[in-house]
Amino acid sequence: MASQPTTPRATALALLETFKTLDYNTLISLIHPDAVWTMHPASLGFPPQSRDSQGQRLAHMFESGILDSFPVNPLEVIESVTKDEKSGNEKALVTVHAEGEVVLSEKVKGLLEGDEEGKTLLRQARENGGLKNEYLFVITFEGSAEDGGGKIERVQEWLDAEKTRVLMGVLKTSTALLQSGK
Repeated sequence: MASQPTTPRATALALLETFKTLDYNTLISLIHPDAVWTMHPASLGFPPQSRDSQGQRLAHMFESGILDSFPVNPLEVIESVTKDEKSGNEKALVTVHAEGEVVLSEKVKGLLEGDEEGKTLLRQARENGGLKNEYLFVITFEGSAEDGGGKIERVQEWLDAEKTRVLMGVLKTSTALLQSGK
């Protein structure tokens, strides 16, 4: 695990880098234990996640052999501040507009190509631009930018709903195929 970033911007970018490297331990180290991660729009049905539950969800994706990588590349980074509603103290806020693409492992690609439902899902993904997605992360830190921001306290993540639904189908089927031992 690399040393901890020293600015909110660096921490936000390090968070995105953990997707590319599939580095669960660094991901967890950047996030406050009481943090909440919320994925939008609500129509996708993702409940707000604690650091540990979000970490476990991502660890499954990282460690299951489904993915080779999941690069999420920032397109724009905006640094600002927000006020804590309870204390009135300033907190660092970083907004990142990003794009990413799930890179499936060769094993999973083979399993999907050998399965009728898997073939259909891959075809739908290709017709929908691949397993790419667009993201908007609004990341709130426990401290101000002047004190380095500290750990991530809250992540609000917006996704392209249509592309996410296709991806969810691919991941669900991939998991089932891996678990069946095919």
